[in-house]
Amino acid sequence: MQEEIEQKSFNLMISTTKLSARTVLNAVKAAIRLYQSKASQGKQSVRTLLRQNRGVSSVEISKTGIKGFERYIDSALLTPCAEYQRVLRTRKVAEISATFSEYVANEPKVSYRDGRYHVFDGQNTIEARVACNGGRDLPILCKVFHGLSKKDEALLFAVQTGISTDLTAGERLRADIVAEDEDACAFVAATEATGATFALDGIRAEWKIYCIRSAYYIYKNYGSDIYQEALKIIVEAWWGDSDSFLSGILHGVTRFVAMYRDEYSRERLIMRLGSVHPKTITKNARKDTGNIADRHMKQILEIYNGSSRSLSLPVKR
Repeated sequence: MQEEIEQKSFNLMISTTKLSARTVLNAVKAAIRLYQSKASQGKQSVRTLLRQNRGVSSVEISKTGIKGFERYIDSALLTPCAEYQRVLRTRKVAEISATFSEYVANEPKVSYRDGRYHVFDGQNTIEARVACNGGRDLPILCKVFHGLSKKDEALLFAVQTGISTDLTAGERLRADIVAEDEDACAFVAATEATGATFALDGIRAEWKIYCIRSAYYIYKNYGSDIYQEALKIIVEAWWGDSDSFLSGILHGVTRFVAMYRDEYSRERLIMRLGSVHPKTITKNARKDTGNIADRHMKQILEIYNGSSRSLSLPVKR
């Protein structure tokens, strides 16, 4: 979606934390001032605006007045986009249904695209309304937005806040991938280049990183090169064992690689680590003090050194 100021109409991006009449009025005034001063030329993307203020949506304002923010849509026509939406959680729907009240429920956010209504926020609430209606479809008041692409929807879904159910790291990453977020795509590419991938569905399995937040933290703080080197060592040492992608192992191996980067033998590290089960490392690390990276790095250093004097590395702080 883009912001375009023309003679007859324009699309305005504003925060939807509180979409009150005063908010809209102030937004219109600001847009008119922007138009008159010609301070903004061309287009501004959803991504750019989100970086300025998380949690924005599209509001189309025409010259004839402010209309079309909300409309009733039959629930049978409301479709979540499976590419970025999470799997419907029946337990969550049941919880919402048990205490549902129209006085406090938010309107679902819907993107009208390609002749269909795509739900990017509020699918649990929609299902709860249907459940409260005896399982029968019914008209639901929705906030409808025009001009959003699938990428825009995915990006808005990924940054949704408020009383929405928090997204898991996998759900957020999947949405960011659909939105073609540069950081997310680079993170995924760096990871998959090592032979590993992500458990976007939240299910632990071989070759899949379940602790996605930890992996992303490491990637951002240590950089792609060290992150990839550490991940390659983990992959070659344990050959995709799901326990090798535990948060402590990721942190510990990365800290070791960063601290002893020009000193350790890669072949020796892979061989020594492969002789110990990852859970043994995490179990022993729990007995130590310090943060998760330091505790696991100490265990990895001990494993690397073993009983060798000539190949041992010094303890570093």
